[in-house]
Amino acid sequence: MKFVVSGLIAIVLFAVAPVVRAGENILQNGGAEEGDKSPKGWSQGAEIDGVEYIWDKKAGQRGKASLCLEKTAKRYFPIAQWYQVVDRTGDQPALQVSAQVKAAGVTKAIIDVAFLDDKGESVGHKWAAYIGAKEAGDAAVSHDWKEYAGRVEIPPGTRKIQIGLQVYGPGKVWFDEVRAEYAR
Repeated sequence: MKFVVSGLIAIVLFAVAPVVRAGENILQNGGAEEGDKSPKGWSQGAEIDGVEYIWDKKAGQRGKASLCLEKTAKRYFPIAQWYQVVDRTGDQPALQVSAQVKAAGVTKAIIDVAFLDDKGESVGHKWAAYIGAKEAGDAAVSHDWKEYAGRVEIPPGTRKIQIGLQVYGPGKVWFDEVRAEYAR
């Protein structure tokens, strides 16, 4: 705590961690609208042959932009992703995650939630939503904007949460209006 005295008035200044309430988006730039050369708040995963990371400024569910992954390689690994890491705040036991998704020939894409400890090491991950063919032999999925959502429990020891917008198999997938909210 720091005291600042100005004339006869004492002002008390102190740092407080931001409080995030249930129902508030913990992600920054969920609509992918902000940024100069890259979408603010979002990072690209590893460079992978046969995968293109696209900040698509012409395709958005509500606005004009979205995060896109196009995989032409005919394999499921390695996994490509746009991701964002946020500090874990509060004591809510779960996270509700949602996104508007557009798909073109998607065989397998995921909205993944990874949980990290205070050293940045994994304490687990869970799939919040699955986009694509569910059974062997199912056709790839193509559709216009549609909401995908899921609720995941937050494991004990979680200090950071990583939301990953992932593509495993061939196809092109766009993510927009990405939200992650604490839930009871």
